[in-house]
Amino acid sequence: MISLNTDRDFRRVFDKGRRIAGKHVLVFATPNALSEIRVGIICSKKLSKKAVERNKIRRRIKAVLSRLELSGQGFDLIILPKFVWAKGKFDELASTLNNCLSRAGIC
Repeated sequence: MISLNTDRDFRRVFDKGRRIAGKHVLVFATPNALSEIRVGIICSKKLSKKAVERNKIRRRIKAVLSRLELSGQGFDLIILPKFVWAKGKFDELASTLNNCLSRAGIC
């Protein structure tokens, strides 16, 4: 799993990507020409004013992604956690993200 870095990549995923909404998360997904999955996680200050809490949310998302069996085809993902992500149980969050990724055809 590689990070999305450039603004151009983020814009391409937002503009051309498929939008999948779940209870705890919003996922944008689009195929790429690479054989790897690239992920961008956006945690705004709307989630929490404290950077410590936003970083904890990012770490939880990365932990969920590392446990999932993602297919080898290339995709670019942008994950936007909703406010309830910080308060949800890990198993519930994992099932929500897994459901969104399977609807996108990644899991």
